[in-house]
Amino acid sequence: MKTKHMVVFDCETTTPIMRGEGFSNLRVSIAVAYDYSDKTYHVYREEDIPKLCQLIRQAELVVGFNHVGFDLPLLRNYDASLHVESARNFDIMKAFEKSQGFRIKLDHLLNNTLGTKKSAHGLQAVEWYKQGEIDKIIEYCKEDVRQTRMLFDYILEHKSAAYTNRDGERVWAPIEPPDVEVSPKGENLNLF
Repeated sequence: MKTKHMVVFDCETTTPIMRGEGFSNLRVSIAVAYDYSDKTYHVYREEDIPKLCQLIRQAELVVGFNHVGFDLPLLRNYDASLHVESARNFDIMKAFEKSQGFRIKLDHLLNNTLGTKKSAHGLQAVEWYKQGEIDKIIEYCKEDVRQTRMLFDYILEHKSAAYTNRDGERVWAPIEPPDVEVSPKGENLNLF
């Protein structure tokens, strides 16, 4: 099945999430979405989040890493009608957990599967926000989305991703991808 409108997205927050506190006090500093239909990265500042929610609603498939457990609940602070659980989601972390029985970090899968690593981490993005370095957050978030998209494309083609087990061995975990076909790649950047 050829899916024409797939979106990969990620959100960064203005403050760190604290265990047990939930999402109600969290705010988005920057979000980035890659839209397969126009091969463009869209950057959203907090005031633009309704546009991101609309894009997610219109997508045939929404892809992310822990986006079902974090990013979508976070976006409900802006749009309560955005439903978290939907058949239109492919959460790479949840797919890995279903295959292997445990959770894993994005950086670990990137390193073992693609030989890449994240450019920073979410707590660094919070520090950049405090310092007013929004351009650094945009670049970091865009890179996270780009790498998540690359990992998703890999999973679509190879139906697996690699990790290092407790014995230090590289293991290929089978991951059941959604039934979609991806068009040839290309990238553009759109700042709202």
